[in-house]
Amino acid sequence: MPAPDVHIWFHSTEALDAAAIAAAVSVLSDEERARYRRFHFPRDARDYAAAHALLRRTLSGLDGRAPDRWRFDRTANGKPFLVDTGGFHAAFSLSHTHGMVACAVTTGPDAGGIGVDVECIDRDVAAGDIAARFFAPAESAHLARLNDKERRDRFFDLWTLKEALVKALGVSMAMSLSSLVFTIGPGGSVALDAPADINAPDWQFGLFTPAPRYRLAVAVRRSSVRDAQLILRSAADVR
Repeated sequence: MPAPDVHIWFHSTEALDAAAIAAAVSVLSDEERARYRRFHFPRDARDYAAAHALLRRTLSGLDGRAPDRWRFDRTANGKPFLVDTGGFHAAFSLSHTHGMVACAVTTGPDAGGIGVDVECIDRDVAAGDIAARFFAPAESAHLARLNDKERRDRFFDLWTLKEALVKALGVSMAMSLSSLVFTIGPGGSVALDAPADINAPDWQFGLFTPAPRYRLAVAVRRSSVRDAQLILRSAADVR
């Protein structure tokens, strides 16, 4: 049997006007709206609302119910899941960074762990120092051999992959990131070396550039011997 498709949607938020933000807020739950109002900076509130609205609309596109009808709960580690699904089965993840939001969804009774992370990469980061502290020695040594631009770009490749996998596993970011060792091949292939309780062959990964200033990674637990089709689309293309 083929693996279920993974739908990955992204949306740039920097050009959203007040009407678009209000439309996003209108489909949120009362709890989500309360959290939206607690953000100190308008751009953080905007991105939060846009990300959660994008997830709701993506789920609605797959199931047909209105975006404001979805209900969520969280595990003890904070991983969200659907409640009152009416027989609709889906695994999902969402992410937002300054100016960009993304969600990943896969459906079906065998839908397993999925995680997505998007990051803005045109900011200054002490990539070598952060890697030395949080990454595996092999990853840190690899970064040290690169020039400044290559080091920053590969740092964000590794960081987004690690965070996507942590989200898919449903564990806290307090998990040792150095225990998740990624190797990225010349063609963009991704290999994982992980502790014994994480069966690396069970996982499929994708790396994408949704816009020039951003890097996106997705981690998907395989439910088939075949890789899932990772379908990346911009929400701006939908009218």
